[in-house]
Amino acid sequence: MFRGKIGLNKSMVTIALGVWCLFIFMPILFPHSLLSSLTVIFGKGICKLLCHQEEQKLFHFSGCYSLVCARCSGVYLGAFISSVLIFFVQVNDKKGLLLITASCIMLIDVLLTTFGVYPYQKSIAFFTGIFFGSVIFFYFNNAIHSLKLESKTRKVI
Repeated sequence: MFRGKIGLNKSMVTIALGVWCLFIFMPILFPHSLLSSLTVIFGKGICKLLCHQEEQKLFHFSGCYSLVCARCSGVYLGAFISSVLIFFVQVNDKKGLLLITASCIMLIDVLLTTFGVYPYQKSIAFFTGIFFGSVIFFYFNNAIHSLKLESKTRKVI
């Protein structure tokens, strides 16, 4: 089901998230390029504010590492995927069950690996991150939409 007109704001958010995802994977996608080297130099400092960047938890290929860990990569990629999906689908979860579920799944994985029940696995961290990031983005989008509607109704009154 298509949701109607594609808004400029939604497109801008989708583009920004896509660029961010490209940025965090730049060292892997374009290894040993000047652009990749510059991304690593400037990106590590920026991403350090958002992620612990433990080397064993980063994606790597041919000696090149992503700028954030597997879980954070999943969160950002999930948000990007959801920013594309909102053009076609609408998710209404008034009770917050999706948010609670996504948060619990990710928290359980973090706790189980932290306490050594099973070893850290990038694939599990990545997929729990994707689920959490996509759900968070849907809530973020719905909140912004609600604020816009509220703002419009206040102007009318």
